[in-house]
Amino acid sequence: MNNFKIKFITLFIFILAIIKINIANAAIIKIAILDGLKSAKIVSANYLLDYNKGLEVAALNAKLRGLTIEYKLFSYDKERLSILNQIQNVKDWQPDFIIGPRSSDEFVLLKPYFTNTLVISPIATAAVTENLPNNFYSMTLPDIYLAQAMVKFIGEILDKKQRKQIYVITAVDCISCLNIGQDFTKYYTKLHPKANLINKNFFSNDVETIDIDSLVYGYKNDDLIVIPNTSYVSAILIARITNYLKMNNITFIGGDQWGSPKVSYVGKVKTIYPYNAYRIIPWSVDEKSHSMAVFKQYYWELYKQYLDNTSAYLSYKTVMTAISVLPKDYIQPNLRSQLLDNFIIRIKANPHTFHSKIYYVNKVENSQENIIKKIKINIKNK
Repeated sequence: MNNFKIKFITLFIFILAIIKINIANAAIIKIAILDGLKSAKIVSANYLLDYNKGLEVAALNAKLRGLTIEYKLFSYDKERLSILNQIQNVKDWQPDFIIGPRSSDEFVLLKPYFTNTLVISPIATAAVTENLPNNFYSMTLPDIYLAQAMVKFIGEILDKKQRKQIYVITAVDCISCLNIGQDFTKYYTKLHPKANLINKNFFSNDVETIDIDSLVYGYKNDDLIVIPNTSYVSAILIARITNYLKMNNITFIGGDQWGSPKVSYVGKVKTIYPYNAYRIIPWSVDEKSHSMAVFKQYYWELYKQYLDNTSAYLSYKTVMTAISVLPKDYIQPNLRSQLLDNFIIRIKANPHTFHSKIYYVNKVENSQENIIKKIKINIKNK
């Protein structure tokens, strides 16, 4: 056992002792989890379990600041407007802050209902989220930066040459998916004006029946296919396109919407012909940061497991980011307003202060994925 591990274990035991001493006097911070964690197609039982693990690790860490975290899940079914059925329940519980939906579509629906409470989404990334009031924030950069990372990957890393033809196939009923497709088209065309970008749109509910020829008509060897859609939709499209074209090694590129291998359908739907798939994401368990290092150590001490997905880290990071703005002399009855006021001060000074500036390129193979490249992007402040 190396010195670092010995020191950390010693520190961990010391922390537990402090927690036992102070637990009776710890202030309570109430966190409402308003998300359809139990209903979305991309979510498995493991996802909900991992999400909760992240919250538990955050609760342990928060004890060091004299905070006892109390959280409650307000879930809903997969119908878009069903989130509204939980609004009053959340208000009645009177949380100090809210971890909002991962879906951009649902996140923006909350605007008129929460005006004096901090609402943070782990991964709502549609452009429209940037126009929300200051009490709304996403831990993940807007889609425009993912689109730029995709363009950079194709142009500088994947083949280091201009692709003459690229298909961008997007579900029109997904705001974030549309943003990525449109931004990708804009930036790639700007860099490669002679390239032919073919944009095709469809409705998610039609993915299993839509005429594939209408989406990939004119496809030739070495053309790229960008599919910035959700997990289930992307997986079905990839399988149907591959089997329809009857070609080996067609290359597909997608984003975080595909989901991690533990919960994603991409790579699991069987195809007759092999293909290449790359998922470009803003979060990774390989992130090199102090926050991730601390989280992994606490995670191991609690669960005796190595972190193998970002679901737990995202919920942990969201909680810790919110409570990090509390002053040392916070006052228990005013936690909600202190959280909100101090958070707004921080993001007004730098809107991207809590954002990662690195994207990770993962190659998806046999229901697994491996990081093959990191892409650093330039961020413009508002």
